[in-house]
Amino acid sequence: MFIGSKSKYSGIFTSSTSNMGLVIVNRIIDAVLIFALFQKMCSEGAYWGIIGGLYVGLDYGVGIILSAGDWKNAMLRGVLTGALVSAAYNNGKDKVVQNAVTGGAIATAAELLCYLK
Repeated sequence: MFIGSKSKYSGIFTSSTSNMGLVIVNRIIDAVLIFALFQKMCSEGAYWGIIGGLYVGLDYGVGIILSAGDWKNAMLRGVLTGALVSAAYNNGKDKVVQNAVTGGAIATAAELLCYLK
């Protein structure tokens, strides 16, 4: 770069009031976006924490009642968890059945993967 030529970074350290206004506006927008992202992360974390806690509670209850830890009981726990969470969020009947089947499939797959060790 030649001495005296202008680059796209020239004037970056100068403090004009118009540039400072843009910097402040950009920082405010960034803070709002970060706060919105943080809120979404917290709500998603709470949602998955509730599902995990419900599944572990059902795991304990079904384990005491049936005293067996096979894939059939994992399927039962998954179905109950999917149905209860879906019903708690006031989904329609079709959605409750779909979430129950999905929960059962995920729990059964996880249990079968544990047997592969």
